[in-house]
Amino acid sequence: MKTLVLLDSPNLFRIGLKTYLQKLLIKVKIIEVETWQQLDQKLKKYTPDFIFISPENLNKEELEKIIILKKSQTNLKIIIMSRVLDSEGLSAPTFLSYQDIDAVISKNVSENVIFEMMKTIGNDKKYYCMDFLQQNIIRHKTKNLSSREIEILKQIALGQDSNEIASKLYISIHTFRTHRKNIMKKTGIHSTSELILFAIKEKIV
Repeated sequence: MKTLVLLDSPNLFRIGLKTYLQKLLIKVKIIEVETWQQLDQKLKKYTPDFIFISPENLNKEELEKIIILKKSQTNLKIIIMSRVLDSEGLSAPTFLSYQDIDAVISKNVSENVIFEMMKTIGNDKKYYCMDFLQQNIIRHKTKNLSSREIEILKQIALGQDSNEIASKLYISIHTFRTHRKNIMKKTGIHSTSELILFAIKEKIV
C-alpha cells in the first residue's frame, strides 16, 4: 500500500484531489495535514511515497526541510500544487529549486493532467503542467547562453532536426549535440518541447 500526504488547507481542491487519488491508486493511505508541524509528526510514524504540497502553507525554512527529506528518501516523490502560477514564480516560494521536486501542477488542472502526472513521475521523470511551462515559472536566463547556443536554440524552435541544423551552421553533428546538451544544462530544461516553449517565451523566435 502506498502512503500519500496532502499538505494543504481544507478546500474543494483538496477534497477533489483526495477522491480522485483514492480512485486512481486504489490501495493508498492518504494523510491530510495543513502545516509543517503536523507533517513532521506524521513522519515519525509513516514513510510517505508521495507528498503533495501547497507552497502557500509553508515558509522558506519549512520548504527547505521538505527538500532535505526528499534527498534522504530517494523514492519519495514531491509534488508542488499551487493556485498561483505567475511570471515571478509559484506564489511566495520563488526560492524553491525545481530540480529537487518531481512535479508542479496548478490547482486548476483536470483529472487527466493528474493522471498523466502520476504516470510520468511513476516512471522517474519530472512533470510540469502546461500552465507552469507557458507562464515561464522556471526563471531561465538567456544571458548565460552564447550567441551560437542561441542560434541553435532558434533553429530547434523552428522545427529543424539535428542534421539540418548541423549542416546549416557548418558544424558536426557531435558539436551540435554538445551545444544542445549545454543549452539544456544552462537553462535547466530536459526536453525539446520545453526548449521550444522557452524560446517562444524569450522571443528567440
